[in-house]
Amino acid sequence: MGVSMGLTIITGPANAAKAQQILERYRLALAREPILVVPRAADVDHYSRELAGAGAVLGIRVEAFGGLLREISSRAGIAAAAIGPTARERIVASVVARAGLDVLAAASQSPGFAGSLAGFFAELEARRAAPARFTVALRAWAPAGSRRATYAEELAGLYSSYRAALERLGRLDQELLAAAALDALRLAPERWGRTPVFIYGFDDLDPLQLDAVETLANHVGAPVTISLPGEGGRLALSERAATLETLRPAAEEVVELEAAEDFYEAPELHQLERALFEDATPVPCGDAVELLEGGDERAEAELIGRDIELLLRAGCAAGDVAVVTRGTSAVAAALAQVLDSRAIPYTAARRERFADTALGGALLALLRAALLGGGAADLVRWLRAVARPDFADRVEAQLLREGTSGLAEARALLEAQGFAPDVLDRLAEAARRPPPALIERVEREADALFEAPWRRDAALLDPWDAAVLRTCRRTLRELRDLARADARLEGGPAAIAAALETTIVELAPSTDAQAVLICDALALRARRVRALYITGLQEGEFPGADSEQPFLSSGERDELARASGLLLTGAPAAERYLFYALCSRPTRWLRLSWHGAGDDGEPSVRSLFVDEVIDVFGTALFERREQRAAGAIAWTTDAPPALARLQDALSGPRLRDGVIAPLADASLMSRLRERASFSPSALESWTACPVAWFVERGLRAEKLAPDEIWTARGSAAHEALRRVFAGLQDRTGSAAITHASLPVALEELDAALDAPAPALSPSETVERAERWRLRSDLRRYLEHAARSASTHEPQRFETSFGLEHSEQPAVLLADGRLELAGQIDRLDVDPQTGTALVYDYKTSARVSPLARWVEDGRLQPALYMLAAERLFGVEAAGGLYQPLRNSDLRARGAIRDDVDTAAALVSNDRLTAEGLRSLIAERLETAVVAAAQMAEGKFEPRPATCGSSGCRYPEICRSEAR
Repeated sequence: MGVSMGLTIITGPANAAKAQQILERYRLALAREPILVVPRAADVDHYSRELAGAGAVLGIRVEAFGGLLREISSRAGIAAAAIGPTARERIVASVVARAGLDVLAAASQSPGFAGSLAGFFAELEARRAAPARFTVALRAWAPAGSRRATYAEELAGLYSSYRAALERLGRLDQELLAAAALDALRLAPERWGRTPVFIYGFDDLDPLQLDAVETLANHVGAPVTISLPGEGGRLALSERAATLETLRPAAEEVVELEAAEDFYEAPELHQLERALFEDATPVPCGDAVELLEGGDERAEAELIGRDIELLLRAGCAAGDVAVVTRGTSAVAAALAQVLDSRAIPYTAARRERFADTALGGALLALLRAALLGGGAADLVRWLRAVARPDFADRVEAQLLREGTSGLAEARALLEAQGFAPDVLDRLAEAARRPPPALIERVEREADALFEAPWRRDAALLDPWDAAVLRTCRRTLRELRDLARADARLEGGPAAIAAALETTIVELAPSTDAQAVLICDALALRARRVRALYITGLQEGEFPGADSEQPFLSSGERDELARASGLLLTGAPAAERYLFYALCSRPTRWLRLSWHGAGDDGEPSVRSLFVDEVIDVFGTALFERREQRAAGAIAWTTDAPPALARLQDALSGPRLRDGVIAPLADASLMSRLRERASFSPSALESWTACPVAWFVERGLRAEKLAPDEIWTARGSAAHEALRRVFAGLQDRTGSAAITHASLPVALEELDAALDAPAPALSPSETVERAERWRLRSDLRRYLEHAARSASTHEPQRFETSFGLEHSEQPAVLLADGRLELAGQIDRLDVDPQTGTALVYDYKTSARVSPLARWVEDGRLQPALYMLAAERLFGVEAAGGLYQPLRNSDLRARGAIRDDVDTAAALVSNDRLTAEGLRSLIAERLETAVVAAAQMAEGKFEPRPATCGSSGCRYPEICRSEAR
C-alpha cells in the first residue's frame, strides 16, 4: 500500500478500521517525514505514544490542525505572527467605542459584546468574506430606509473598521494569517514539497480546515489522506456528510470501509453501532450496556462511581475507563468526590476563568487596590498570595473586627505590622508612565505572585499555578505588543483587568495510563476505550438546546444567502452523530446515565437518546436499570469502605460516645482553679449551661467579624449615658434628671453622640440608621427619667472593680468563697437614707422582672447590690434592669417596697426588706455553687436552659439521647 499523490479519502462508519488504515499508510510514509493531524492536543500525545508503541519512533510528527496551519505559514514564507484572541477583542472594543452606534448602542454596553463580535468577524474571515463583500451582501438583504438597514450598516461598518485597524497596525489575526498563508502557498506550491499529510479523527472540517485540505491536495499536489465518517443510508452519519461530499469529487482515491464486528469484545456493542437511530427488531442485551438513573446529579455520580469500582474489581484497568460529559456538568464535579471516596485514581481537564483562580484573583485584587478604587478586601486577597497564611489570617481578623473596609486604613495596618505593600506604589507609578509600562509592571508582579508560595515551600509548586501564569503571560504579552503598536490600545488599568478577568485557564488531563479519564464528549471522538460512561443524558444538555448565532440568526443567514449568495450558515447540529460516535468508542462496556431532578429540585427530562438505545435492545434494558434516590445513603451491595462505615454508624445508635464529660486534663484544671475572680455574666452563663460557657468563654475562639450590632449599640449607649450623667453633675451639681435639668441633659446627649466614636457597623447606611435610632432611644429614655419621680440620684457611672484597669479591687463575698469582679452601669443613692439602687442598662427588647430571676438564671443585680455595699458603704435597696428601647421604659427587677414609692415601677417587682435579703442570699449561694463547679470543670449539659431553642452546640455537647 503506497502513498497516493493528491487527495485520498478513507470513509466508513464508526469502527470500520479507518484509524488502522491511516496509521498503516502513515508508517509506510515515514521516510518522507509525514505529518499526522488529529483534533486535539490530548490526541497528539495519545497517537504519538501509539505510533511509538508500534515501533515508529524516528521521523514521526503529530500535530493538531493549528500546528499544520503554522507549518503552512512557515513554508509559504509568511513570517508574521497572528494577534491572539485577547488582542483581537481589545481592538474590537476600541472600534466599538469609537463607532457612533444607534441600533447596536445598547447591546454594545454589555460585557460580552466585544468578544461575540470578534468571534463573528473570525467567522466572516474564515469564509473569506471581505468587508466590501459583506457590506454589499447586507445591503442586498436589508431594504434601504428600514431599521434593519441601519443595523446592517452599523454591523458592516464595525467589520470594515476592524479590518482597517488591523491594516493600520500592520497585523493579521489568526484567520487572516491562515488565509494569507494558503494564498501564498497556491502561488508557490513548490514551497511545500511532497510532505505527506494524514488527517484522522475529524468528523467535520471548518471552512479554514477545508480550505487547507483543498489547497494542499488540489493546488499544491501534496499527498493528503483524510478519514471521514460516512455510510450511505445511515441517519446518524447524514449530519456529517457535507464535508465528505464536498471533497469526494476531487479525490483521486476513495476507500469505503465496512463496519468491523471483531473490533468489539461484546457483540451487543456492534449491534448497537449497526442499529442506533435505525428501524430494527430489538435484540437481547447482556451486561455490555446498562442504564443508570439517579435522583439528582449526586446520586447519578454515586451510581457511576460504584459501577466503575465493580468494573475495576472485575479486572478492567482504570486507564481503560472514560467518563464523558457534555459541556459544563455538575455530575463531573460530584463524580470526582465520589471517586476520591472510593480511592479510584482519575484524571480530568481543568478549566477556569483567570479571575476564579487563586493567583489570578490575587493579581486582579492587587490591580483593583492599586488603581481601580479597591478596598481592604482586595488588599487582603492579594496578601494571602504573598504572605504566610497565619499572618494573613491575623490581618484579616483585625480588619473584620474593626469593620475596616477602606484601603488606606488596611495599608496602615499592614505597615504597622512591618509589611509594607510597596507594590501599590510601583503599580501607581507605572500607570503614570507611557504604555506599555503598566502592562510590563503587571507581568512582573504576576511572576512575583507565582514565585511567592514555592519560595516558602517548594512542595507547593503546582502545575495548575504554572498554567495560570502561562495564561497570564500570554494575555499580557498580547496586550503589550498591541500597546507598542498603538499606545491608545492599552486601555489603562480597567482594560487590562477586564482582559485578564475573562481569560480562560486550561490544563489538560494528565497522561497517566492508570487513571480513569473524565473528559468532555468532544475529546473522545478519535480514541477508543474499553469502558465508557456517557453522563448527563438530559434533554437540553445532551442533545443540547438549540442556540442562535450572534448578530445574524439562522433564519437571517438563510435570507442573506438567498439575497446575496453569501453563505454564513453555520455547521448543522450534530448531536445525534456525536452520540452515535460515542456509543462506538467502548469495546466492552457502555453505561448511559441521567438524573431525575437538579439541585433545585426541578424535574429533569431524560434524553430521547436513551430511548433510542432502548429501542435497539428492548424495554428489558430499561426495566433492569440501576436506580438511586436523591440523598440516599445505603447501598444494597458493594459500598466502599468509607461509606460502609458511615452506613454502619447510621444504622446503629445515633451517638455512640457519651455526652461531654467533666474536664480531666490536669493543666486545664489547674488553670480553672487558679481563676481569681468571677464576673456575674460568666456565672450566669455557667448556670444556664456549663458547656455553652466552655465554648463561648473557655475556648475563647478569636472573632473574625466586628461586634454584633446589638453589642456595639449597647457599648455606645453606655458611654453616651455616662457622659450625660457626668456632664449634668458637673454643670448643675446633681446628676438627677428633672424637668428643669432635662434640657441640659439633652444637650449633653447630643454632645456625646456627636463626638468621635467607634463605628456601630461597617455599612455606612446601617451606621447612619443606628446612630439616628440610638439618639432617638436615649432622648426618649431621658424624657421618661424626667417624668419618673425618684429620691435616688445617680452618683456613680460605669464603675468597674477587680478588672485589669479598675481603681476598685475585687469584692470577696460569701465568707471568701466567691471573689467578684465586674462593672456597675449606674449606682443611684438617696442622700437622706443612704439606700442605693443598682441599675443595669439593657438595649435588647427583653428584661427580666423579679418573677423570672430564678427561671432566667439572673445573678447580676443581686451580686452587684452586695458589691456596692462592700465598696461604697451604702445599703442596697434594689437591683433593676433599665430598658432603653422598649415601648415600656419602666425599670424591672427587685426593689424594697419602702423606697421610691412614687417612682414609675411595677408593683410585682417590690419586696419587703426581709424578702429582698432572702433573695440576695439565695442568688449568692447559686453563684457560689456555679463558681465551685467552674473551678472543678464539671461540664454538665443543660439543653433545656442552654438557649431559647435548646442546645446551641450539639456537636460538642452530644447531650441528645442515644
